[in-house]
Amino acid sequence: MRGVSEESFRLIVETIPGLIAVMTPAGGVEHVNRQVLEYFGRTLDELRQWGTSDAVHPADLPRVKAAWQHAVETGQPYDFEHRIRRRDGEYRWFQSRGLPLRDADGRIVRWYNLLTDIQARKETEERLRLSEADLLEAQRLSHAGSWRHIWRRERSRYRQRYFAFAASSRRIRCQQSTRCTTGFILTTGRG
Repeated sequence: MRGVSEESFRLIVETIPGLIAVMTPAGGVEHVNRQVLEYFGRTLDELRQWGTSDAVHPADLPRVKAAWQHAVETGQPYDFEHRIRRRDGEYRWFQSRGLPLRDADGRIVRWYNLLTDIQARKETEERLRLSEADLLEAQRLSHAGSWRHIWRRERSRYRQRYFAFAASSRRIRCQQSTRCTTGFILTTGRG
């Protein structure tokens, strides 16, 4: 890929609005785009030592190295979530996806890795987890619970009795489609 095609390749990698790393068939860093250099605040030579530096969060590093090594050994795509260190020292969650480029004989000639910032998604997942834990604790303390189910009318033999019961509880919300969402609050009578 030397000459014009190599030049075109580098131009494409540099203009992609994401963090791109190009790896050798053996898994070493060959090239990174400008966004990677800016994110890490390091040189290409420093990034080539990612497995022995603090670029990957220490708690994630053993799993990341093992998953990457497995991908290189098997030629299977790589998809992993882990934290990487930004130039200001903050670790942020990223999804790292690696795909091999193969020649006509099926040999890997390069790996292309895309790093996607998923910090906002991880924070949202954590807020949801905490909210669910708070709800479960409140239900436990109040001896209450909740239930929700989506039924397809055409698939239930007992649908008429069920919908009559659900409608009488005034907790049913049906749309024009064949799907209805129901929800009930159940209490144990204690408390």
